[in-house]
Amino acid sequence: MFVGRDNELKLLESYYKLDHSLLIILGKKRCGKTTLIQKFLSNKSSFYFLPPAFDEQMNIISFVEQFSSTYKINSKMPIRTWDDAFSFYLKHIDDSYKNILVIDEFSNLIHENKKFLSVFKEVWTKKLKKHKIQVILCGSNVKLMRDCTSARSPIADIVIDTIQVNELSFTDACKLMSTRSFKEQVRLYSITGGIPIYLNIAESKKIRAFVEEEFFDPSGYFYREKKQILSDNIGSRDSAVLTAVGRGETVATAIANSLNIKEHLIKYSLANLERHLLIKKNISLVLKGDSKSNKFLYSIDNNFLNFYYNFMYPYLSELDRGLKKNALEHFDTVFEYQYQGMVFESICQQLFEDTVSSGQFEWTASTLGGYWNNSNSIEIDVVSKDNETYKVFLGECKFFKTKPVDMRIYHRLKEKAKFLNEKDIIYGLFSVTGFSDDIMRLAKSSDHLILFEEYEMLDLN
Repeated sequence: MFVGRDNELKLLESYYKLDHSLLIILGKKRCGKTTLIQKFLSNKSSFYFLPPAFDEQMNIISFVEQFSSTYKINSKMPIRTWDDAFSFYLKHIDDSYKNILVIDEFSNLIHENKKFLSVFKEVWTKKLKKHKIQVILCGSNVKLMRDCTSARSPIADIVIDTIQVNELSFTDACKLMSTRSFKEQVRLYSITGGIPIYLNIAESKKIRAFVEEEFFDPSGYFYREKKQILSDNIGSRDSAVLTAVGRGETVATAIANSLNIKEHLIKYSLANLERHLLIKKNISLVLKGDSKSNKFLYSIDNNFLNFYYNFMYPYLSELDRGLKKNALEHFDTVFEYQYQGMVFESICQQLFEDTVSSGQFEWTASTLGGYWNNSNSIEIDVVSKDNETYKVFLGECKFFKTKPVDMRIYHRLKEKAKFLNEKDIIYGLFSVTGFSDDIMRLAKSSDHLILFEEYEMLDLN
């Protein structure tokens, strides 16, 4: 089942209408780049090439063999260089209509031959662009693919656009979990994120059984998945820094101390992991009550990896021997509300953004994120500033087991707001277990309190 990706498909179709275009598609492994491309290619004349190895000569031969097989051509031309390979390709395509050439894992070709980009630019300029053709270069090594369009890249001036394919949003991911309750959807998303293949593997399995069979069992799909998604992307120091962040260190000083190395030595690793979309900086929004700006904390930018470091990594030696008891006990104790509540905060930020973009809530979200003060004594889950009206939205997210969100949560949020020196505040409460009658009555009579349940803002009028 294909869901989402409307904007990406519209972009691809708009460039398809041009006489010729060269595009880059990048994104983390498993996020659905190839599926997106295959959807776009349906009913179009195309050749899809996936380099089988890092060996350049083998890739050149494979390019010709795959093309010959696709179009049933008997190749008798001597093919020794990429120039020969692309000449062979152009000789056998029908130039009376538009053709699409997709090179997947393009970063493999760059990795093998540092001069390949210069070779490709010459081929594009002298040959490819003279035909009705759309070329799509795709890759999972996000850093290398981004480098293709940096100022120093030979092909920077010929790439018409770069499309970054991210994980599915929570709302789109829910379309692949349509048989589950909202609460179950949140639970599963907090493990898999918006990775379509992960969601498909889960199907309708109970969450605990899914984790036990696929994560905690050495024969499970996810048991070796960390190696798959990190392969060829990061070095040993980067891996150590990633592990430190995964284990809960959030600032550079603490990360360096946990690894017993000097702080300046990890700055490149932190930047590299950000470029690979493996970690992210969570920046606290600056409000009037702040005496200091630019506060940020590092965190893992991948729900599966986050789950791995919290629930698999501490027990790997036991899990390797088939011993699941301690890992399962830890999962049963921590996952349901302590761990899952943290992921729910990021989901609520998405839901707030969806509410604004759909027009349910009239708001210009100039900024959107979380907030914490310098001492971390005040934390607010969802914060957005509307620079047109000078209003501030403050939201609290609660993933309770059964009880509804009540007036106590609202009063706590208002107490936090007293320290911010903001005058015009809209309060929001997010819940998976509904709201008490008194908070519902208050929201119905107030223009400054909004309630969010499941996928939407409640209409109390």
